Amino acid sequence: DNLLTRVIESEETHQTLADVINHYIGNLEPRLEVVLPDITAADLALNKSLVDVEAAYKMLTLVQDLELTDINELTNIRSVKAFGELLNLDTDAALLDRLVDIPLIYHVYERVLISEFGSEALA
Repeated sequence: DNLLTRVIESEETHQTLADVINHYIGNLEPRLEVVLPDITAADLALNKSLVDVEAAYKMLTLVQDLELTDINELTNIRSVKAFGELLNLDTDAALLDRLVDIPLIYHVYERVLISEFGSEALA
């Protein structure tokens, strides 16, 4: 429990996640023809309450239900369309509902939208 707390609440973890999000935002900017501000580690405000046993179970169950044959199916997502196809959004939104029901996923989504990035992207 102490190790998990240190990992989730470490500045290095926050910065790494912010860097990953900014990488994907950077890939979207040319397509959207905008320049968006970076997400900062402070914008994310991660804490241990977002990753408890129930949340971890939800994450693992969702990954299992995606029926992935290779981890590259996740790492090769390069568009919103590809993400939608992975979640089978053309036929059912159940997996998306379960995805946003995971506290960590919902928190990051919410924090990104209320950040300066979200304000600019939605303007």
